[in-house]
Amino acid sequence: MLRVLDGQPLTYPVAVGFCACAHDLALRPTVEAFLFASIASAVSAASRLGAIGQTDAQRVLALLSVRLPTDATAAMAADRDDLGSASIRADIFTFQHETLYSRIFRT
Repeated sequence: MLRVLDGQPLTYPVAVGFCACAHDLALRPTVEAFLFASIASAVSAASRLGAIGQTDAQRVLALLSVRLPTDATAAMAADRDDLGSASIRADIFTFQHETLYSRIFRT
């Protein structure tokens, strides 16, 4: 399966899906984990910027995590017609984060 990639860069969601498939992980927990990781990343950035404190960050995560099963179900039922946007430019800029002086919200 790795030969299919042939060194091509992957976006984060595609890499998560590829790894989950390669390790024969179930779809639902993979989608829920991906959604939680995305939420946690945004909340962490807000906390590091001082927009919210650590306690509020934990509250936000707790409140949003309750929605994960519902949101995962909706995501798993979606087809191409349900997906109305792309973040190609943000993904490209994300590749460059490693060398930026400030990586928060640069995309």
